[in-house]
Amino acid sequence: MVGRAVPPSGSGWTEQTLASMNFSDSYTCGGVVTDGQGNLFGTSRCGYDGGPGGAFELTPSNGSWGFNALQTFFGERGPYDTPTLDAAGNVYGTSSKTGMYGDGEVFKLTPSNGGWIYTSVSFDGSNGSIPVGGVVLDPAGNIYGTAEIGGSGGYGTVWEITP
Repeated sequence: MVGRAVPPSGSGWTEQTLASMNFSDSYTCGGVVTDGQGNLFGTSRCGYDGGPGGAFELTPSNGSWGFNALQTFFGERGPYDTPTLDAAGNVYGTSSKTGMYGDGEVFKLTPSNGGWIYTSVSFDGSNGSIPVGGVVLDPAGNIYGTAEIGGSGGYGTVWEITP
């Protein structure tokens, strides 16, 4: 299941399923974030057997929600945290044990002509490995986050990606 809304009712709260997960063998771990149009964005991590995880969008329409897979990730793990949106509508996040070297990646999804353009920067072990948290953007467009492994003692890194 992707998520549930719990709108207040006259005598308390009512639970409502918005959508079911459309990535096989994946688990939703992070939260969701909303854009100015009321769309929800989230991630699911890959299953233990390497099944796909991904980034997704839920779009409200006539009292229901449409599911749109923005990107699929394959590997031992995948995205663990809530994605980050910028003012232009780009979606940012991290994915663990995926990417070019299997050490994780930072991704950006850019809306374009009704679809999404995927861009990523892969970790290769020398610059950290296994990012599991979300990302933070600064006003200059720099992206910051953490990786579980790396650094001088091997206990992790704080990294920055500059445009």
